[in-house]
Amino acid sequence: MRKGTVERRAQILIRNLGIDDWPVNVEGIADKLNADVAEADLPDDTSGVLEKVHNGRSMIVVNKRHAKVRQRFTIAHELGHLLFSDRSGLYVDKKIFFRNGHSQDATDEAEITANTFAAELLMPTPFVKKALQKYMCTGGLDSSEDIIGELAKDFNVSSIAMSIKLQNLGLSF
Repeated sequence: MRKGTVERRAQILIRNLGIDDWPVNVEGIADKLNADVAEADLPDDTSGVLEKVHNGRSMIVVNKRHAKVRQRFTIAHELGHLLFSDRSGLYVDKKIFFRNGHSQDATDEAEITANTFAAELLMPTPFVKKALQKYMCTGGLDSSEDIIGELAKDFNVSSIAMSIKLQNLGLSF
């Protein structure tokens, strides 16, 4: 699926749910999409698991040992699988990063789609541009690292994820 289409679907979901501020409540979105979220002691190389159920509640399990920002990305990633996959069943995601090895190589379309959806869900382009404009207008931040760090805190994502988001928007400092 095309990147722009996936991003638009995330933006439409955000708009339809009446979300107009950040950080986006990804657990609340999961609930509205008929999915429960739980933490579990998973192997270190496993970020999350989705059990997709048709005609019932699906289940997203995240690794409780991973950082909260990583858990949020994992939940959003699993929601991407929930929305874009036609099949029911179990999805086990190993080491979900903003870009994992498969998505970077463009070899696994389902992972690329889930990562793209997760990034846009957690860091919606219009919200990021609005927040960035606030920092650019007020000043007070001395470096690109400061801006990226503050935006990452605002959106409750990792600095790496925010840096990649800004690069994808064509914004480099």
